Amino acid sequence: MKILMLTDYFHPRIGGGVEKVVLEVCLRLIDNGHEVHVLTLNTAHANEEEVFQGIKITRADSFDLTELIGLQSCVSFGAWFKARRLVKEFKPDIIHAHTLFFYTTLIGVFLKKQFHIPLITTIHLGSPDYILGFKGHLIKLAEKIMGGWIMRNSDLITTVSNSVKNHGIKIGMDPAKCTIITNGVDYSYFHTQRTYSAIPHSVIFIGRLLFNKGPQILIESAKLVIGKIPNAKFFIVGDGPLRNKLEESTRRNNLTENVTFLGRVDDIRGPMKDSDVYVRPSLIDGMPLGVLESMAAGLPVIATEIAGTPEIITHGKTGHLVKAGDVKELANAIVYLLSNPSYMLNLAKNGVEFVKSEFDWDDVVRKYENCYSAVLERNR
Repeated sequence: MKILMLTDYFHPRIGGGVEKVVLEVCLRLIDNGHEVHVLTLNTAHANEEEVFQGIKITRADSFDLTELIGLQSCVSFGAWFKARRLVKEFKPDIIHAHTLFFYTTLIGVFLKKQFHIPLITTIHLGSPDYILGFKGHLIKLAEKIMGGWIMRNSDLITTVSNSVKNHGIKIGMDPAKCTIITNGVDYSYFHTQRTYSAIPHSVIFIGRLLFNKGPQILIESAKLVIGKIPNAKFFIVGDGPLRNKLEESTRRNNLTENVTFLGRVDDIRGPMKDSDVYVRPSLIDGMPLGVLESMAAGLPVIATEIAGTPEIITHGKTGHLVKAGDVKELANAIVYLLSNPSYMLNLAKNGVEFVKSEFDWDDVVRKYENCYSAVLERNR
């Protein structure tokens, strides 16, 4: 098959879950004999055209609105023209778009309408109920108008968890058009024989420094943790529009000796190995790839009980769940884990076994291939 993938963010900018998922799926589709072309936005100042490990990539210049609205967002006028040209030249059998909020997903609907190519849309995020104020209203409005139109015009919708599926139904998705395909994890890449970190009582956050990822909540929690465990260390891996504010908050609260911002790290296995606990304080999520990767790496995980996370984490068995946005509860959970090594080891051991048995990328791609075939058969 010829598959046109649409995603606002992609290689070489691999700093979030969606672009990692798309890359893993594309590589395996190539291995299985399919042709894959990715249309993405040029958010990393890369070449407009490139072939990366067999994946053809077309990038369109874009305007980043993240700083302006506080939520990850890009627009591109040139992407429309590149998309039309790409369809005429590549002649895809199917279009696969990612998330209801991406600009390129809108383009996917127009391509479907103009060229009558089947469209599959993957919803990666669940309910935004824990994002309050202007940002929350903006997301809900986008879901209702833009998301509703995308779902109605998709031939098939896949969701990364059962919770995301239920949220999709709540905002108007036809359940008959939906199937669940979880994310996967490369166990052989992340797994390592773990020992305690060289730095005692170390906590790691990995992700884009965006409001919805919750790094601001972790910094607030760090103040409480350090009050009980003065030598606790926090490593913040990633970059984004919140970084300056987070660094300022760290200085203002006299946390600079305990909190280190590492920025973007090409190989996150190093910081993972040097840490004791992985924390995912998200306010909105779907099937968090960072949780799966940390579990595969043998890290005990603390994460918020939202969207598909409770489908990965059984509280007290494969990880530790906390309420979204609750600074005190997150701090108490971190203190509890760091003070109970046997509990951490038990969570880590169970987490490794669970992801190893349940989340294989080859199985994920096989399910996508079945969806492509079924949609093409129906459209014949």
